[in-house]
Amino acid sequence: MPRDPSAQPSPASADCDAAGASDAADVPPFEELVAFIARQLVDSPDDVSVMRVEQDRSVVYQLRVGPEDIGKVIGKGGRIANALRQIVRAASSRSRRKCTVEIAS
Repeated sequence: MPRDPSAQPSPASADCDAAGASDAADVPPFEELVAFIARQLVDSPDDVSVMRVEQDRSVVYQLRVGPEDIGKVIGKGGRIANALRQIVRAASSRSRRKCTVEIAS
Protein backbone atom coordinates (compact mmCIF):
# COMPACT_ATOMS: atom_id res chain seq x y z
CA MET A 1 0.00 0.00 0.00
CA PRO A 2 1.53 3.41 -0.92
CA ARG A 3 2.29 5.77 1.89
CA ASP A 4 0.41 9.06 2.08
CA PRO A 5 3.02 11.85 1.65
CA SER A 6 0.85 14.32 3.58
CA ALA A 7 0.74 12.05 6.66
CA GLN A 8 2.46 13.26 9.81
CA PRO A 9 5.47 11.24 11.00
CA SER A 10 4.87 8.96 13.94
CA PRO A 11 6.26 10.09 17.31
CA ALA A 12 8.90 7.32 17.21
CA SER A 13 10.23 8.41 13.82
CA ALA A 14 10.16 12.05 14.92
CA ASP A 15 12.37 11.13 17.90
CA CYS A 16 14.79 9.30 15.63
CA ASP A 17 14.96 12.27 13.26
CA ALA A 18 15.53 14.65 16.16
CA ALA A 19 18.36 12.50 17.50
CA GLY A 20 19.98 12.34 14.06
CA ALA A 21 19.66 16.09 13.55
CA SER A 22 22.12 16.86 16.33
CA ASP A 23 25.85 17.15 15.78
CA ALA A 24 27.02 13.97 14.04
CA ALA A 25 30.10 13.73 16.27
CA ASP A 26 27.93 13.41 19.39
CA VAL A 27 26.80 9.97 20.42
CA PRO A 28 23.38 9.80 22.05
CA PRO A 29 23.46 8.07 25.43
CA PHE A 30 22.42 4.48 24.97
CA GLU A 31 22.77 3.57 28.63
CA GLU A 32 19.00 3.41 28.98
CA LEU A 33 18.68 1.14 25.94
CA VAL A 34 21.32 -1.31 27.16
CA ALA A 35 19.95 -1.26 30.72
CA PHE A 36 16.36 -1.81 29.55
CA ILE A 37 17.29 -4.84 27.45
CA ALA A 38 19.45 -6.32 30.21
CA ARG A 39 16.72 -5.85 32.84
CA GLN A 40 14.34 -7.87 30.68
CA LEU A 41 16.79 -10.78 30.57
CA VAL A 42 17.87 -11.16 34.19
CA ASP A 43 16.22 -12.37 37.39
CA SER A 44 17.57 -9.45 39.46
CA PRO A 45 16.88 -6.27 37.47
CA ASP A 46 17.95 -4.08 40.40
CA ASP A 47 21.54 -5.33 40.00
CA VAL A 48 21.82 -4.04 36.41
CA SER A 49 24.00 -1.00 35.84
CA VAL A 50 25.52 0.55 32.73
CA MET A 51 28.47 2.90 32.70
CA ARG A 52 29.52 4.95 29.68
CA VAL A 53 33.28 5.14 29.07
CA GLU A 54 34.48 7.69 26.51
CA GLN A 55 37.59 6.79 24.55
CA ASP A 56 39.41 8.58 21.70
CA ARG A 57 37.26 7.44 18.79
CA SER A 58 34.75 5.21 20.52
CA VAL A 59 32.25 4.88 23.34
CA VAL A 60 32.12 1.72 25.43
CA TYR A 61 29.07 0.85 27.51
CA GLN A 62 30.09 -1.38 30.42
CA LEU A 63 27.18 -3.57 31.50
CA ARG A 64 27.24 -5.03 35.00
CA VAL A 65 24.75 -7.59 36.29
CA GLY A 66 24.60 -9.84 39.32
CA PRO A 67 26.93 -12.86 39.30
CA GLU A 68 24.00 -15.27 38.98
CA ASP A 69 22.69 -13.46 35.87
CA ILE A 70 25.90 -13.16 33.84
CA GLY A 71 25.08 -16.26 31.80
CA LYS A 72 21.64 -14.92 30.91
CA VAL A 73 23.14 -11.74 29.48
CA ILE A 74 25.90 -13.55 27.57
CA GLY A 75 23.68 -16.34 26.28
CA LYS A 76 24.58 -19.66 24.71
CA GLY A 77 27.76 -19.19 22.71
CA GLY A 78 27.59 -15.42 23.31
CA ARG A 79 24.57 -14.97 21.06
CA ILE A 80 22.68 -12.58 23.33
CA ALA A 81 25.79 -10.49 24.00
CA ASN A 82 26.50 -10.25 20.28
CA ALA A 83 22.89 -9.30 19.55
CA LEU A 84 23.07 -6.55 22.18
CA ARG A 85 26.28 -5.25 20.60
CA GLN A 86 24.63 -5.24 17.17
CA ILE A 87 21.65 -3.28 18.47
CA VAL A 88 23.89 -0.59 19.95
CA ARG A 89 26.07 -0.51 16.83
CA ALA A 90 23.02 -0.11 14.60
CA ALA A 91 21.45 2.53 16.84
CA SER A 92 24.68 4.54 16.81
CA SER A 93 25.30 4.22 13.08
CA ARG A 94 24.62 7.91 12.45
CA SER A 95 27.40 9.00 14.76
CA ARG A 96 31.02 9.14 13.74
CA ARG A 97 32.16 7.20 16.79
CA LYS A 98 32.17 3.47 17.26
CA CYS A 99 29.93 2.26 20.08
CA THR A 100 30.21 -1.14 21.70
CA VAL A 101 29.05 -3.02 24.77
CA GLU A 102 31.30 -4.84 27.24
CA ILE A 103 29.94 -7.16 29.86
CA ALA A 104 31.97 -6.56 33.01
CA SER A 105 32.23 -9.19 35.71
